Amino acid sequence: MTTAERPPDSRRATRRITRTFLICHALRWLPVGFILPILVLVPTERGVALPTVGLMFAAYGLTTAVLELPTGGLADALGRRPVLLVATVADTGLLLALAFGTTAWHFIAAAVLGGVGRSLLSGPLESWYVDTVRAVDPTVPLRPGLAKAGFVEGVALALGALLSAVLPTVGAGLPLDGPVSQLTLPAYGGLAAEAASFVAVLVLVRERRRPLPGGWRTTARAVPAVVAAGVRTAAGGRDLRRLFGAFVLAAIAYVGVEVLWQPRFTDLLGSASRATRTFGYVVVAMCLGAAAGAWLADRLPGGIAQRAGRLAAVATLLAAAVLVALATASSFVPAVAAFVGVYFLGALRGVAEAELLHERVPADRRATMVSVQSLTQQVGNVIASVVLTRVAAASGIPTAWLVGAVVLVASAILLASIDDRPDAFARA
Repeated sequence: MTTAERPPDSRRATRRITRTFLICHALRWLPVGFILPILVLVPTERGVALPTVGLMFAAYGLTTAVLELPTGGLADALGRRPVLLVATVADTGLLLALAFGTTAWHFIAAAVLGGVGRSLLSGPLESWYVDTVRAVDPTVPLRPGLAKAGFVEGVALALGALLSAVLPTVGAGLPLDGPVSQLTLPAYGGLAAEAASFVAVLVLVRERRRPLPGGWRTTARAVPAVVAAGVRTAAGGRDLRRLFGAFVLAAIAYVGVEVLWQPRFTDLLGSASRATRTFGYVVVAMCLGAAAGAWLADRLPGGIAQRAGRLAAVATLLAAAVLVALATASSFVPAVAAFVGVYFLGALRGVAEAELLHERVPADRRATMVSVQSLTQQVGNVIASVVLTRVAAASGIPTAWLVGAVVLVASAILLASIDDRPDAFARA
C-alpha cells in the first residue's frame, strides 16, 4: 500500500509519531555533539596519556556491552519510556567528567556511568517508533523514517558541535581549562541539552501502560527470559549472524577513527590551541556529511535502492577506500575531507543495516535485538580501544587506520553475503 492509498487518519497518525521520534532522537544526540570536539582533547590536556584514553573508551564499551542485553530486555518487559528517562540521567556521566574530572580514574568512572546510559538508550526509542507506527499501519515502509532519523541525528550533532566551537570563543576571556573555562563550556551546554532531552521524552512519548503481573519484581525476573529469546533469535538465522558480525567489524574501524582523529589532526595543525578553535567546525562538517549520507539512503535510484544488503556492502567498501585516503593524508584539509567522507558513507550504510535488522525481528523482541546490535558494536569498541590505540602508539595513527580499512573490507564481504531479496524478509 502506497502513502497515497493509506487512510488520511493513518497518514496523520504516522506523521505525528514520526515527528515525535525525530524530535526526541535529535535531542538525544545534541549533547553528544557538544562533547565530540573535546572528548579526547580534555583528558589529554589534563595529563591523561593516549593509551589511558583508550582504556576510558574501553571502559565505556565494556560497560555498555555487559548491560546491553539486560537493559534491552528491560525495555521490552517494562516499556520504552521509563527506560529512556533513566538513561538520559545516566548519560550525563561523561559530561560531568569533562567539566570536573582531573585524573584518569575520574574519566574512567564517568565512562562507566556513560556506558550505563548508552546501554539503556541503545534500543528503546527506535523500537518505540517502529512498534508504534506499525501498530497504526502494518504496511508502512521503515526506511523513510529511519533515514530521516539519521538526517536529524547528523544535524543535531552538527549543531552541538557548532555551539561547542562557538562557546570557547564567547568565553575567550576565561582560562583554557578549569571548572569554568573555554574547554568546559561545551560540557555545560551538553548538560542543558540532556535536560531538554529528558523533558521531551517525558512530555511527548506516549506508550500504552504494560501490565505488570505480579508487580515490578516479577516483571524484572522475566527479563532474563526475554534476553534469552532475543539471543536465540540473533543466533538462529544465518543472515542475522552475518549482520551482527558486520556490526562488530565496522565498529572496530569506526571507533579507531573516533579515538584517534583528534590527536592526529592536532599534529597536522601543529598545536592544541589551534585544535581547540578548529575541532568544533571539523565535527560540524563530519555531522553534516553523516546527515547527507542518511538523507541519500532513501533517495537512491535503481536496483540498489531496493536491496538494503547490497547498499550496505557497497557503502562499507567505499568507506574502506576513503579510510585509506584518511590514513595517507599528510595535510589538514585533505584529511578533513576524507574524515567527512568516512562518516557520510557510514550513515548511508547505517540506514540500510537498520532496515535489514528491523524487517527480520519480531516486535516483542525488538528492543532486545537492537541491544544485541549495540552489544556487537560495543565489542568492536572494546577491541578498537585496546588494540588500535596500541597500534597507533607503536606504529603511528595512519597504520592503525589502514588496519581499520582492512577490517571494513571484511565487513563489506559479510554484508554482501546477506540475502536481501524482498521475499527474504518473510523467510527470515
